[in-house]
Amino acid sequence: GLSNSALELFNFSLTTPRDLFQVACIKGVDIFINDTQEFETKNNLPPWYRQIIDAHTFMVLPIIIEKKPFAMIYLDNNRRDELTIGQTHLKKLQTLRALVVRSIELSR
Repeated sequence: GLSNSALELFNFSLTTPRDLFQVACIKGVDIFINDTQEFETKNNLPPWYRQIIDAHTFMVLPIIIEKKPFAMIYLDNNRRDELTIGQTHLKKLQTLRALVVRSIELSR
């Protein structure tokens, strides 16, 4: 896991979507990157990502509450092409996200 100091760097603006994390959260889209070493992907990764995580494969599923980014589900793997999520597991992750959103909405 990440240390508390590393988690503090896992931080980004939610104003203008310039990198993949901002796009996922601002636009509410799921992102799956199979190889972060690819040229196009490398240019859309924020510098802090390379500094503290630098995984070769990752997935971001944003959690949006009342049309605003609230949190995210993040998965990664240090080997390229080895974060394999089948359709069944992806649906389970999306269901988990929906349950989180519903729980938060009900608690307000």
